[in-house]
Amino acid sequence: MKKWLLSAACALGVSLLISLSLPAATTPTASHRIVMAANDFLSTLDATQRSKVLFAFDDAGQRARWSNLPTAMVPREASASRR
Repeated sequence: MKKWLLSAACALGVSLLISLSLPAATTPTASHRIVMAANDFLSTLDATQRSKVLFAFDDAGQRARWSNLPTAMVPREASASRR
């Protein structure tokens, strides 16, 4: 009986150690899902189309103009070459 109990305790301990060492299944965060959707969208565009929707991260002028409000409220001011 004691041998069986010791074996069961060891098996339980090993199972616990294995489960702790495996990464937990996690649900992607909202940010991760947004980035994945944006990358999926960008992958459908050709080079010309991508140049119209992407701006350099350090583009100070674009940062000053950027808005997520509807275009009726804040007109887009993309340069003529980007349209």
